[in-house]
Amino acid sequence: MSESLVESLSSMENGFFANARRAPDAIALDFGDVRVPYGELAERARRVSATLAGLAPGGGDVGKWVGVWCGKTVAAYAGILGILHAGRGYVPIAETAPAGRIAECLSRAAAATLVVDQTTLAALDDLLALVDRPLDVVVLAGDEGALAMLAARHARHRFPVLAAAAPDRIETRVNRDEPAYLMFTSGSTGRPKGVVVTHANVRFFLDDVRRHYDFGPADRFTQFFDFTFDLSVFDIFVCLEAGGCLCPMSHQDRLFAARYMRRAKPTVWFSVPSFIHALKAARQLKPGAWPDLRWSLFCGEALTYGAARDWMAAAPNARTENLYGPTEVTIACTRFRIEPEVAAVADTAGIVPIGTAHPGHICRIVDPAGNAVDAGATGELLIAGPQVSLGYLDDPDEQRLRFVEPPESGLRFYRTGDLVRLDNATSGLCFVGRADTQVKIRGYRIELGEVEVALRRVFPGKRVVALAVERRPGWASLVAVIEQTHPGDEMAMPRLRQQLSNFLPDYMLPDEFAFVPSMPHNANGKIDRKALRAGLEDATPETGSAGSPGL
Repeated sequence: MSESLVESLSSMENGFFANARRAPDAIALDFGDVRVPYGELAERARRVSATLAGLAPGGGDVGKWVGVWCGKTVAAYAGILGILHAGRGYVPIAETAPAGRIAECLSRAAAATLVVDQTTLAALDDLLALVDRPLDVVVLAGDEGALAMLAARHARHRFPVLAAAAPDRIETRVNRDEPAYLMFTSGSTGRPKGVVVTHANVRFFLDDVRRHYDFGPADRFTQFFDFTFDLSVFDIFVCLEAGGCLCPMSHQDRLFAARYMRRAKPTVWFSVPSFIHALKAARQLKPGAWPDLRWSLFCGEALTYGAARDWMAAAPNARTENLYGPTEVTIACTRFRIEPEVAAVADTAGIVPIGTAHPGHICRIVDPAGNAVDAGATGELLIAGPQVSLGYLDDPDEQRLRFVEPPESGLRFYRTGDLVRLDNATSGLCFVGRADTQVKIRGYRIELGEVEVALRRVFPGKRVVALAVERRPGWASLVAVIEQTHPGDEMAMPRLRQQLSNFLPDYMLPDEFAFVPSMPHNANGKIDRKALRAGLEDATPETGSAGSPGL
């Protein structure tokens, strides 16, 4: 793609359509048994776009957002690209999310349209019964008989037929400041937070990636992340803008990652760091195993030097970077290159720095009062720059708390809640921990308060606590602690997880459950979480039947 063409792109999907015109026979998606060329994927996306264009959105924000409730299928990628091509924004929804949670998110987004595929069509009946406004449900792929039955049962919803064909268009005319996607993340009040990200936010990120890396049409990218994880935006759009081939990873592929690597032969890897530990535990991480990797990128949680060393031994020809970025600052906003000679002598348990900010961004490290800390001291990280998102959907209190303009700065900063310090040796930022109750479990951002709200629904009247407990370096488990006032009240693990799944998506379900006769208290009379965690660290965990969650 020419430099001038890339610079002229305004919305995040335009690079893909430019590549589809340039090289329609190049492979865009490789599922192993199915390979989809750019031209075919573009045609399917335009069909989605034409279908949405025929649906009249409501007034104001109604109709701006389109829910995407799909698995990693050809239809899903066409749906996301088609939604953006139509000038709408997409709202990714987890395949296994509870119907009530999906209905709440669609309602809060005032979404008038939902696209589904064959992986979610069977669960659509329960969802439609809970949705509080009529929806246009576009079925991208699935059984026509099942669709007819749904249409008959839910007459207040419409089921428009997917357009059979659509004319080509040179370029989507989208205002750069228009929202591109809405990511719902875990919220401390028990209510998911919706983060609104614009095309301009993503466009700046994509342009920076293009300048920093040497990605091109010969590259094959993993897609480790699900659509509800904002790092999936890197997977999809960095790859398709570079003209590369995207190789989606299924949950089965994660179980047998070595087999996936042999089949997909990726040159660019991107995942959460804890997956390294999962691979090592499964004996799938062997020195020299993946010599074809050119780039290894990690993001979403702290990366230890020990894990980095293990990975770099398996991918000796790859350049390895640690990325950092909250959803509110669009995918990733800092990076740190891990040099092999440094990794070789670094403390195994030491945390790899998150590095320096992308060009155009400013980082501040402040104390609880908002004052800059002394050099080398720990404080909360604030970030300003073009990747800082619009903020939260219908949550003005959280918006005021997190998006701030310090006096005389003239800049809008996002308060990350992450504690960092500036390392003079590397001139990079080092992650220290969190300033609140948010934790990262396998890269997913989880508010412990939201898990506790769900636990109270299952155990009304009982005191409950959710904690993250590190079972081994780089691998944390989400533990639910329930006060057991009457011995014998414990539920079996499968039943507990099943009941909680009515309120929480899979990634927020506890890995372990602990029943205690009483909660410990500190001097202030509050539940002593530190004492609870210490006891759990010394105890043998009672885990679910799913095994290691990362594999």
